Amino acid sequence: AVVDLGTLGDDAACALRGIARRLEDKNWRVRKAAAGALGDLSTAEVWGRTPGKLAASAVPELVKRLADADPNVRRTAREPLDALRDTTSIGDVRQAAVAAVPDLEQRLRDEDWMLREQAAKTVAGLGAIAAPCIPALLECVADESHQVRKAAKAALEVLISNDDVEDLR
Repeated sequence: AVVDLGTLGDDAACALRGIARRLEDKNWRVRKAAAGALGDLSTAEVWGRTPGKLAASAVPELVKRLADADPNVRRTAREPLDALRDTTSIGDVRQAAVAAVPDLEQRLRDEDWMLREQAAKTVAGLGAIAAPCIPALLECVADESHQVRKAAKAALEVLISNDDVEDLR
């Protein structure tokens, strides 16, 4: 079905919204399938050309899944992002991911320590565009979970060492 969506061209944006809604499903298998479909929609193999506007609009949704509770969903979301990072057709993937920053900030305050840890790791990978997450990361440094504290410290080190975040120095 994903391959068939590739023939829709620009109308595939409607399909993208439907798939994105499935990323919030309670069942991890549905979230994993939706993340995989978004990733497939953003690859050159499906479109027969370099990734473009649709791939760029899928990036924020995929980035949000990097902080998913299930490791299978995280892995499925990471693969197309890694592939997109290697292409220049949509520009800097991190810039396309800016829409996911508020959601990641929320996940840094989630009750589940695994979500907080994954959100901190994802924030570290985004660099300077994730600067709005700094207050939440500072809270995570005092987290009860060692893993969350470690991930938050690493994310803060990345953000503070980034040349684009001048106000932090």
